[in-house]
Amino acid sequence: MRKLSVLLLVLMCTASVADTEVADLVAADQEDLAQSEAHAAAAREALQTLFEGIESAPQAKADEAKIIGHPRRAEVVRTHEPSVGRVPVGTLSAAAERAFDQLRDNLLATHDVAVMRAELESYVDEFPLHREARLTLARLHILDDASSAALVTLAPLLKPLAEREHPDWQPWFWAGTAYLSIGNHGQARRMLDTAVAKNSAVADIWVQLAVLEQELDNHIGALQYIAVAEQIDAEAAAVHLNRAYSLERLGRLEDAMRAYQRFLISAPHGAASLRPTVMRRIADLASAVDARKSEKRS
Repeated sequence: MRKLSVLLLVLMCTASVADTEVADLVAADQEDLAQSEAHAAAAREALQTLFEGIESAPQAKADEAKIIGHPRRAEVVRTHEPSVGRVPVGTLSAAAERAFDQLRDNLLATHDVAVMRAELESYVDEFPLHREARLTLARLHILDDASSAALVTLAPLLKPLAEREHPDWQPWFWAGTAYLSIGNHGQARRMLDTAVAKNSAVADIWVQLAVLEQELDNHIGALQYIAVAEQIDAEAAAVHLNRAYSLERLGRLEDAMRAYQRFLISAPHGAASLRPTVMRRIADLASAVDARKSEKRS
């Protein structure tokens, strides 16, 4: 379940992404799943949508937001002092930004995860302060089932000072996703709690908290998180997919079927590789519901 939910979040990325194997979600026959083809298709779809997700707000905008509502100080010209120019620490050159834009365009055209990862690693080595590049590389590591590498990539963005002061929730969300993928539930919860404290209006964070509860077999708790996510974005495909899974585990098969059907309606184009599995699951549940009804009649 964790693997499919994480993948769906990355594919949609308004969020999340680990392995494209879907056997943990459903009880469908392994032989019926063309896993290698599904993995390749999902990887291509994820690459197409990877850069279309939420990007970190530029620091300039964050700084501007802090000043809104405060009167501007009058400028004092000090003619007796020498002119001094200060370049803000961490500011990247226009050339570095153009290089990343070009890299993004080139990598989207390749549809090759390995090439994409290598190019991003090289760029991050050269420009370690480029926040979006580091976040994107971490997401790619998660997509490639290399969560430990993702955590190393994210480490500079997770420092205590940033945890206290930086408004961007994404590093903690992706770190929580990485910890969830390797089964470290305690750290996953800590990271996701930080992410939701920074921005509680992001449905994907609540969905990922629901996935965490599903991993702990707390499906009632998972449905509570899903309900919050639905209030934020009622059309989010991940909401319906995860609700369906928890309802199924709670034995509410007809409700689960309806939730899976809602997923099929709301799922984005990037999640096309998941549709056959979900449709198979709906068919299995329909058979189980019919069997229950037959037992009751007899």
